[in-house]
Amino acid sequence: MEFLIILVVAAIAQFFLPWWTIALVPFIVCMWLSRSGWKAFFLSFAALCIVWAAFAWYLHDQTNGAMSDRISQIFFLPNGLAMVGVAGLVGGLVAGFAGVAGYHLRAMFVRKDELVYRR
Repeated sequence: MEFLIILVVAAIAQFFLPWWTIALVPFIVCMWLSRSGWKAFFLSFAALCIVWAAFAWYLHDQTNGAMSDRISQIFFLPNGLAMVGVAGLVGGLVAGFAGVAGYHLRAMFVRKDELVYRR
C-alpha cells in the first residue's frame, strides 16, 4: 500500500510542484505508515525509481534520444539509455533516504512497541 501511495502521489505531484517534492511524499508516507527503516527505504526507492525512469524514458522516446544522448555525453555515459537509468537511480536514492528519515522521525517520538503500524 505504501508503494502505491508513494508512486501515485509523487507522479501527480511531479507535474504541478518542484522536483524536490519527491522527497516530501515518501517522507510523509513513511512517517505515517512504514513498519521498518529498510522497508521505508526500499519501497520509496522503488516507487520513485520507477516514476523518474519512466518519465526519462518518455522524454528519451519523444526526442528520439537526442536530448538524453546529449546529456549523457556531458556525464561521459555511453548512450542516452544509460542516462535514463541514472535518472531513475538518482530519484530513487533521494526518495529512499527521505523515506528512512520519515520513519526515523516517527521512531524518535513513539515507543518501540507502538512503532509497528497495527491494522
